[in-house]
Amino acid sequence: MESKGVKIEKKKKEKLYIYNETSLPDNRFRYYKGSCVFEEKEGINYLHINNVKFFTPDLKKAIIEYSNLDITNNKEIARLIRKYGLLGLVHFFTEREREIIVWKYYPGQEWSHLFGVSEYETKVSPFTIGRECFVNSSFWQHYHEPVVIFQMAVSQFRDAVYTLCQVEKTVRETAGPLYATEDLAELRWLNQKHGRLTFTLEYTTNGKPLFAMPTNSLLGAMCGYLVWTVKNYYPIRQCPNCGKFVWADDRQHRRLFCCRKCTTDSAHATWDKKRKAAKASGDGK
Repeated sequence: MESKGVKIEKKKKEKLYIYNETSLPDNRFRYYKGSCVFEEKEGINYLHINNVKFFTPDLKKAIIEYSNLDITNNKEIARLIRKYGLLGLVHFFTEREREIIVWKYYPGQEWSHLFGVSEYETKVSPFTIGRECFVNSSFWQHYHEPVVIFQMAVSQFRDAVYTLCQVEKTVRETAGPLYATEDLAELRWLNQKHGRLTFTLEYTTNGKPLFAMPTNSLLGAMCGYLVWTVKNYYPIRQCPNCGKFVWADDRQHRRLFCCRKCTTDSAHATWDKKRKAAKASGDGK
């Protein structure tokens, strides 16, 4: 008598809705991009955008590109800002972090003055609203982000991505449960326990329940998408050949290398190493 197989229902993966802070959860996250301009004012180098356009950013691709960004390459910085917009750093940091940044880099300056905005705009701006009508707002004429703070934020984000990769690598090599412990708690910069990310159960206008995260910056949206995707869908990894970050979004989540060339180069290097070892031991020719 054949035994009937037990049907195991797969747990449904919940989708995260990221939306602009003063909008509605089911409106999704919308943002602004434009041509990047480097400018200097009062001895400080800034990033500024012109010809502002309204769009829906591809957060999955943005995370990879910003993680792999050379923050000393102005040409690459300008390319990403044309593609994804400024990071919205005037909103991203907590009050305490703002004080530390100002004290470290720009002593005596006001946070709002550094970004060219009013005190009110440090709380509410086109970033928090996400509507197309704001592409022609006067806000873009004076808003800018200090290059040093931009570089620092991208560097911190990359460090957090690297830590996620190391955590995933450890549990993969030890066959342990992925993120079953409090490993993510070490990522203070990304951890929702510290208020950076707030995932809540919201309801749409027609009563549909959904997990949502309000944000007021591109960097905040990338952080939320990163943590949610890694914990619920697939990991992000660092290519062992070139060091670039890549999503392991293939069917079995086995992807290790960023491209075919790195896969081939690594295979050749492994083969050469084995050949040399065999030759040294006298077993090779």
